[in-house]
Amino acid sequence: MTEIRVVTSSGLAIAADVEGQGDVTVILGHGGGQTRNAWRRLSAFLAERGYRVIRYDLRGHGESDYAPDGDYHLPALACDLAAIVSWADSPVALVGASLGGLAAFYALGSGIISSAMSLALVDIVLRPAAEGTARVRTFLDAHLEGFDTVEAAAEAVAAYNAGQARPPSIAGLRRNLRMAEDGRWRWHWDPRFLRQADSIEERGELLMSVASRVAVPVRLLRGGASEMASDAAIAEMAASIPDFSVEIVAGAGHMVSGMANDRYAPAVIAFLEQTTRLVAKKNPDRF
Repeated sequence: MTEIRVVTSSGLAIAADVEGQGDVTVILGHGGGQTRNAWRRLSAFLAERGYRVIRYDLRGHGESDYAPDGDYHLPALACDLAAIVSWADSPVALVGASLGGLAAFYALGSGIISSAMSLALVDIVLRPAAEGTARVRTFLDAHLEGFDTVEAAAEAVAAYNAGQARPPSIAGLRRNLRMAEDGRWRWHWDPRFLRQADSIEERGELLMSVASRVAVPVRLLRGGASEMASDAAIAEMAASIPDFSVEIVAGAGHMVSGMANDRYAPAVIAFLEQTTRLVAKKNPDRF
């Protein structure tokens, strides 16, 4: 695995890990409040399956630069992703959880990214349900002052994720925290992204305005235990996106800070293998 920093058109440095070798590059984007470590296990698995994989920290998250002007709107996030795609310099398949998925969708629909093999949206719709987003926002807002210990952070995640099994180790959680100068553990992201991102309504309108121009296969991986996607929102996407499908991932909820996205991994893998084969058949000279 190689760690890289890609400088975007706005001058920010985006941190990423690259592993594996292959003709197709899979780019993994995480959700708001997460870091690239949320995709750690899937990245390694895909690399073993013959893909080159890039998992990156969104601006203001993990080891990527924070935006000096506090710009965490979708167009800025999409331009950052475009820099990663340019660096990859190969056919790409995009996978995005929550905010990372919406950034990829907007990048494709707006033309900021000219092409991709496919896009997997992990438990996110263009107009998320109010109750689901409110629950996530409450969790993120509740812990801005940090935690005394990593174990305290684990308790907070477990409370959000009630009813689901805890991970056997808190090592993964530790990678999503950093110790501040006051000795408290804080999530590895800029709190301003909660304040300066688009509103749910504005974001939904922006995404719907470009939906018909997303000319790649899009699959929504809907968490069976998630509150983010309503039937109405899915129907709207199906009517607007040219090549759209849905798969329900049983037992999976919406992922937040400190959580891995592993429950969605089998569905992501199946979609990638399906779409990369399909594109290869349509474009035999690409490989």
